[in-house]
Amino acid sequence: MILVDANVILDIWDPDPVWYAWSLGQVRKQSLLHDLAIDAIVYSEISVSFLTLSSLDKRLEELGVSFWIFLGLLPFSRARPTSNIAAEAESKPMCSPTS
Repeated sequence: MILVDANVILDIWDPDPVWYAWSLGQVRKQSLLHDLAIDAIVYSEISVSFLTLSSLDKRLEELGVSFWIFLGLLPFSRARPTSNIAAEAESKPMCSPTS
């Protein structure tokens, strides 16, 4: 899996004269080799120009990029195994796609 930066996506959606070709080329090239994803921070950065989240999700799908939630509690759970939150995180995968 490759995480795509917000600037790469924005270069494609709002064709930047300098970076559009490079960004689109990299997304196309990497999509042949890897699943492309973004995290919650990138999702929030690119969401500001959309009226609805469903319209954002549709554009991401067209680009071949999925939105994943990464559970950052897993390393914490290994450090403090007595925590209830840690026990819940331990039973979940490190990351999961939104649906």
